Amino acid sequence: MKTERARATPSRYELLLVIAVMLMAAFFRFYKLDLVPPGLQHDEIFKAKGALRILDGTFLIFSEPNAGELPFFMYLVALSFQLLGKNLLAIRLAAVTCGLAGILASWLLARELFGRWVGLLSVAFLAVSFWHVFDSRVGLEPITVPLMATLSFYFLWLGLYRGGYHFFALAGLCLGLSNYTYQSGILVPVTAFLFTLYLLVIDRGLVRKHLKGLALLFAIAFLVFAPLGHYVLTHYQTSMARVGQLSHHVSLLLSGDPRPVLEDGLKVAGMFSWQGDPEWRYNVAGRPVFDWITALAFYAGLLICVLRIKKPQYGLLLLWLPVNLLASAVTPPSPSSLRALGAIIPIYIMPALAIVALGRWAAKRKGRVGAYGVGAAIIVLLAFTAASTYRDYFVVWAQNDEVRRVYRADLAEVARYLSTQGERGMVCISAQFAADLDQEAFYFALGRGRSIKWFNGRSALVFPSETLPGDVTYIFPATGLPDGEMLERFFGHLTPVKEALDPQGRPAFLVYRLGASEMSALRSIQPQYPLAANLGGQLELLGYDLPSSIQAGQTVRLVLYYRIPSELGGRRNYSFFAHLVDGRGYLWGRDDAFGYPTSNWYGGDMAVQWLDVFVPPDVPPRSYHFEVGLYDQDGGQPFPVLDEAGSPVATAVTLEPFTVRKAAVPPSAASLGIPNPLQARVGDQFTFLGYDISQRVLNPGQSAHVSLYWQTMARPDRDYLVSTYLVDERGKVWPQSSRQALDGDYPTSLWEAGQVVRDRFDLVIDPETPRAVYELRVGLYDEEAQSYLPVVVSSTVSSEEGVPSESISLGQMLVRGRKRQFEVPPIEHPLTACFGEVVSLLGYDLEEDEIAPGGALHLTLYWQAQQEMDISYTVFVHLLDGQNRIWGQRDSVPDGGQYPTTGWLAGEVVEDKYEIAVDPSAPPGEYLIEVGLYDATQPGYPRLPVLDEQGQVIGDRVLLREVKIKP
Repeated sequence: MKTERARATPSRYELLLVIAVMLMAAFFRFYKLDLVPPGLQHDEIFKAKGALRILDGTFLIFSEPNAGELPFFMYLVALSFQLLGKNLLAIRLAAVTCGLAGILASWLLARELFGRWVGLLSVAFLAVSFWHVFDSRVGLEPITVPLMATLSFYFLWLGLYRGGYHFFALAGLCLGLSNYTYQSGILVPVTAFLFTLYLLVIDRGLVRKHLKGLALLFAIAFLVFAPLGHYVLTHYQTSMARVGQLSHHVSLLLSGDPRPVLEDGLKVAGMFSWQGDPEWRYNVAGRPVFDWITALAFYAGLLICVLRIKKPQYGLLLLWLPVNLLASAVTPPSPSSLRALGAIIPIYIMPALAIVALGRWAAKRKGRVGAYGVGAAIIVLLAFTAASTYRDYFVVWAQNDEVRRVYRADLAEVARYLSTQGERGMVCISAQFAADLDQEAFYFALGRGRSIKWFNGRSALVFPSETLPGDVTYIFPATGLPDGEMLERFFGHLTPVKEALDPQGRPAFLVYRLGASEMSALRSIQPQYPLAANLGGQLELLGYDLPSSIQAGQTVRLVLYYRIPSELGGRRNYSFFAHLVDGRGYLWGRDDAFGYPTSNWYGGDMAVQWLDVFVPPDVPPRSYHFEVGLYDQDGGQPFPVLDEAGSPVATAVTLEPFTVRKAAVPPSAASLGIPNPLQARVGDQFTFLGYDISQRVLNPGQSAHVSLYWQTMARPDRDYLVSTYLVDERGKVWPQSSRQALDGDYPTSLWEAGQVVRDRFDLVIDPETPRAVYELRVGLYDEEAQSYLPVVVSSTVSSEEGVPSESISLGQMLVRGRKRQFEVPPIEHPLTACFGEVVSLLGYDLEEDEIAPGGALHLTLYWQAQQEMDISYTVFVHLLDGQNRIWGQRDSVPDGGQYPTTGWLAGEVVEDKYEIAVDPSAPPGEYLIEVGLYDATQPGYPRLPVLDEQGQVIGDRVLLREVKIKP
């Protein structure tokens, strides 16, 4: 093939220029590597943790944390850890090495394709490119994509035009490994395949000549990819989680809406000269790839490639560029410098093509003067690019507030500060992600030789046990700084011993050092409302603070005080919850938080946790209370509140009631986020704003939670009833409920003019309601006038617009019928147990009487309703050992939640099936099954009593036959 190409062996002069370029590249990649980026971002931590797993002996094909990541870069970091130790620089040096190796590989490829001057100039621009400098200095995997892509195409080209199966084998190896680099790395083998098809069109003889070599290439690539391919097929959801997060635009495209992909494609096209990656995390936000002069050279180089498309080297660039930009074009946000990184090599070869062509034209027209003139312009352009990269990266980007936050610059500065301090007692550091990621970022910067307690000062404070010796040093980085109220409350009387400032002159971190007397004073602070509550044996709740005045539309801060009775010896994913609840048990607001990680607990530690609960502006002014508890986020179940004997008495601590005042200014309907807005005038005093309904398909006896949003036009003169009913297809009315607003807790006569009120209630479908599709309607009923207030719907979303009526349509509901049974069927184990004179247990069927740990018991209970019930009871089925410890449990509304007791008719027999999973760690022996019912809507979950024939209470459970757990 006749192409203009450099000699096989570079001249000394060329090598000196390459060395100079590599030294320039090394400067930009090593300079202040420990300081810029200003710390470790969390994505880098996941790479480091994957590397540690590899060093511990795990063979990674795919790393599942962080929505799934590919492991190639992690193996490089693991090697770096082995050579340099487990620290920040080792993480970064893995990326630096890939970046420099990629530049060298790019020179080899560009030189082979287009000659020595294109090779030199392309890597010179690459060496000082902000884009490449950035990705070479941050410990993330995308920098491996251009390296493997360049090596793949270099060896492929050598195989095609120099011959030799070893080149095809190396190309196949690199193509296969590209799949392990980054999600967009899969586009590298796609590009190679398309290039092979392209060669079939323009030079079929070349493909035939090297058919065996190409077969070897793709065979090796497939074999290298096979383990990952097998993992994807067997772990599809896990392996595709990250792709799924970014596939929204692709889903729209496949459904017939190409607009988002086209818009993002235009953004990607504009990244070269108009607007680049918008995220400060990866770029100076919006900075394009090129300045305007280099951008013109890029577009000219692109045009040259198009005009010479029949030449393979140009065809390769024209395939490489768009295919590897696809990942950025089809996944938001666009453009993404990380996802486009696979295309960076052709992007920087193209301006070199144009400039070299310009130089040759100038030399031809003006001789040496022209050539030297272009050479001088190149030097000026490179110097300008290098200077702007230095300024934008080391000054503008490194000092940006968002960059400092993302890269945890304050934690890195704290680590450097502590490295200058001697051991002086306990150190307590606040961090936003105190349980894991911020700890790791800190330890990679400092090392693990220091005793440190971690907490999240944005929501908690910890006071170490008085048994721990020495002073206590508190350090509050900017990302973990408590708000002014809490900092002043607990530390306002103290003077920081150190106040470091960030580049903008704001606090980077604060340091307080407290002696024994000062710590004693902190531990002695008393809560406003003392109490003593044992939360599952995990911690002791000592009391709480709560503002005396609480108003709707504002955020209320609940401050909890607690003590740690003992160490847990590991990390648990605990959280407090605080539920704002009214007298009917409805939840109006909540917050979950836990700022003192369990891995830092020490017996005797005290801590303060605050939870900020927003009180919606449409909360009616009446009495409320907080329910507070602790739960394990991994299991979701709250820890029981224990009495002095260690027995569970509740699932939450109920705090003292308080009154919420109405919002100072009525909220607008738009601000409420009403799920189903619907404007209607009801009489002369009310406007109906809309509604929400939890479900529209119900069985008889089931309930749907309904919220009605009202606003008064004038102060109501009396109490109106809120009436709801169903209307079937024949127009027959099936009454469901007629009640005062908020069940009489806040009737309409108390509402003020202009006030917005949300009325909530549970609509229970009458047990006698037949199967049909109904229309649900609601109206306000005047008992004195014995009539409904007239309704005029003004919302354009309703077909009833402008039509007067007595009620408002809330849409359709399906009531599913159920075949009822009143005769008792054959029962394997009949018995008679009466629960509270409302329901009887007639017996049960049990499929297994012997089972292995980890298995499941299959139990059918036979109930008979003694009367209709207005409470939906929950059935509990527990597998107990001889000490009444639970080794298997199933609590559920009957029939898997589909047939609540509120739907049963008197005398009806109900078959109720359960599958009870047995704890895999259950020891062998004899076990009993206990069965009963409780009211899950009441505090403490009161159980229905079991009565004897005389009506006397004999317990609150029924024990069934024994079950044997096999060894």
